[in-house]
Amino acid sequence: MTNFGFQFQLERYTGTDRDSDLPVSIQEWKRLAREKLNDEAWWYIEGSAGSGDTYSENEERFRHYRVRPRYCRNVEKSNIGCNFLGRERSSPFIIAPLGALSIIERNADVMGAMAAESLDIPYCLSTVSSNSIEEIAQSAPRAEKWFQLYPGKDRDIMKSFVRRAERAGFSAIVVTVDTTMLGWRENDLRNAYLPFLQGHGIANYVTDPVFRKRLAVEPEKDMKSAIMEWLGIYVNPAFDWNYFDEIRSWTSLPLLVKGITGVG
Repeated sequence: MTNFGFQFQLERYTGTDRDSDLPVSIQEWKRLAREKLNDEAWWYIEGSAGSGDTYSENEERFRHYRVRPRYCRNVEKSNIGCNFLGRERSSPFIIAPLGALSIIERNADVMGAMAAESLDIPYCLSTVSSNSIEEIAQSAPRAEKWFQLYPGKDRDIMKSFVRRAERAGFSAIVVTVDTTMLGWRENDLRNAYLPFLQGHGIANYVTDPVFRKRLAVEPEKDMKSAIMEWLGIYVNPAFDWNYFDEIRSWTSLPLLVKGITGVG
């Protein structure tokens, strides 16, 4: 991976790049995405919580970071590898959990896992993915897979998710702690758009035996009722640190915490 940039440049300059029509900057990717996506999907992805103040400030703060070059060092065999969770890795990158990706492409979760597999980096599947745990395991059997867990109201469902992930060969559980309420997202409210109401991002629920027991009719026959049931259990405002003791009892896999913004 450390020679990727150099190799990419050579292929682009010599006209041997098979993906020569792909953008080379994030801004170009965003512009093309805006052209392809409808307003609801675009603002769900591009938008952020509230009026976007935190998002804007994060970007601004990040711009202040600079790389300090140290010259006259042999970088012919440079190494950006790291050791994490007891394993040597070729790079410090992962594909982070992204929910409701089917608003872009029906099998986007599968595609992400396969991309991670090809790059030999971990893939973290969202609780609210549009492809199930088992689909991801089958599609990318050699990928290192982590499962991101939203601590919802029904602990039996959460336990079932963790057990399913473990059986499917996932190697870590990533617990999100900053989503105990449905976020106030002005763009989505303006568009009256919540993708889950259209069946996006609930694949792990409708394929889960514990969740299905809560339903009077199987979701294949009455998806609307399944979605409304999901809305009632998706988040848990009562979640606190004591919850981790129970999660720990469900699995021996490493537990990671996602969403920490302070240690106080």
